[in-house]
Amino acid sequence: MASRRGDGLAAHNVFLWPLKLVFYAWLTLALMALAAMGTEVILAKQVWGEAEGLAQAQQALSRDLALTHDLRPDAPLTGLARTCARAVYGFFFQLIPIERWMTNAALLPAKPDVTYYGGDIIARKDFVYPLQDELYLAMLRAQIFGVRLAILMGAAPLFLLVWSLGLVDGLTQRHIRRACAGRESSSMYHRAKFFQFAGLAVGAMVYLMWPASIRPEWVVLPLALLTGLLARVQWTYLKKYL
Repeated sequence: MASRRGDGLAAHNVFLWPLKLVFYAWLTLALMALAAMGTEVILAKQVWGEAEGLAQAQQALSRDLALTHDLRPDAPLTGLARTCARAVYGFFFQLIPIERWMTNAALLPAKPDVTYYGGDIIARKDFVYPLQDELYLAMLRAQIFGVRLAILMGAAPLFLLVWSLGLVDGLTQRHIRRACAGRESSSMYHRAKFFQFAGLAVGAMVYLMWPASIRPEWVVLPLALLTGLLARVQWTYLKKYL
């Protein structure tokens, strides 16, 4: 009975694992997007000024979109970038109807009649309309986040290729070590595996949240090289006998 229950739980976990992975990935990206929007607003108010912050955000969005065309002139990456930008923007400002609230609040009179407009509309004017500059900044930042996310998705084949090269070279070195009666190192294996994923996560986070426009090659190429080197170390120090 216990074995059947254990088998059922194992099958249940195997079925739910992809759904959990998608959920946690979506939650992580949503939190990163919120952090990027908050950072943009704080920098604009405390460092740059709201007018300059809006101008810089608009320039960053235009430059990042232009970079997608430079990286892939055949246009698939630009289309993906626009789709991701619309998706992130729609999730934060259309699914939650902030965009519509801003439009409605701007059309209200200075002292709206509660009985005619309703308290909800008045609340939008009192709390949404005074923050329109900050919300515009957040809207631009959400689109920049989507464009950069698309660039990272477009770089996925490069990461896969470099990781595969590290895998093949590492397994070759492992075979040489096994033939020469060398010793495996479990600590090196686990450290390389950890820093491989940690480096990718930190690098992607920095690129997605960076407030100014940045060329993706400055982030993607070092990350790909680091991934390949760590993959080589990981598979080189795999245990000697499988």
